[in-house]
Amino acid sequence: MNVASASGIAGGSAVALTITSVVTAGTWTSSASVSSTQSFTDDIAPATPTLSLTSSTATSATLAFSSTDNVGVTSYRIARDGVTVASVAAPATTATLPLPPGDHTVTVTAADAAGNVSAASTPVTVSAPIVSTTWYEVVSAATGLCAAVPATGLGSGTAVSQTACVATTAAGGQAWTLPAANTTGAVTSSRPSPTSPLYYWSAAGSPPNALVQLGINAGQTRAQWTTTALVNGLFRFAVTPSANGTTVCLDAGTGGQLRAATCSATAASQQFSLVAVTP
Repeated sequence: MNVASASGIAGGSAVALTITSVVTAGTWTSSASVSSTQSFTDDIAPATPTLSLTSSTATSATLAFSSTDNVGVTSYRIARDGVTVASVAAPATTATLPLPPGDHTVTVTAADAAGNVSAASTPVTVSAPIVSTTWYEVVSAATGLCAAVPATGLGSGTAVSQTACVATTAAGGQAWTLPAANTTGAVTSSRPSPTSPLYYWSAAGSPPNALVQLGINAGQTRAQWTTTALVNGLFRFAVTPSANGTTVCLDAGTGGQLRAATCSATAASQQFSLVAVTP
């Protein structure tokens, strides 16, 4: 019996084998052949990609990445703050990623044609500023709702409540300008007109459960909010609404009117993301 062997066959490839048997007796000869194709599963994931930040603007970051694979990388998947936000087909190894305001963690994984996915790259931190001339929706991490005021009937004392976030090209009463990260200033409403703003966030009542409403004096202490950048593109907003010096934080609770409550380092109800909009 003759035995043949093969080695060094790459996963994802196939080997075709034909065996021919020849029998000879005197002057008589007969032959028979049999063929078989053996496929080999590719179960080898691409190498962990390298990732670097090559440039950034106020609203985007350009990334460079690369990986190798025993057969070939087919795509790269980019995750921002743990959520996949883009896929780039190989052989491209750069991408420009839109960035909302805040500090973000970006990773990339590589995939091959067999569906194998690499481990995530070493994270890269990228940051985008709050732009003073840009209007933003303020979105609660706890409720998914946006800080809002109605279209009509506005005045000093109108509640700043929470409603379902609307299209970013017609945000209306959900559009605000905010102080830059880690600074203090007024949060301004686009009502009654983005070109003639009149109203500001104001914490009314006694801490730790003051209510947030519209005020008309941006210089008051209770209208001066400190914006603190957290991780994953989130922010916390703090204010000292009365002379007793107690600082409280914007709190979404479970919905309804926004409050200024005792600050918590971990409460999702006090964490907010920003989405650029047009009033």
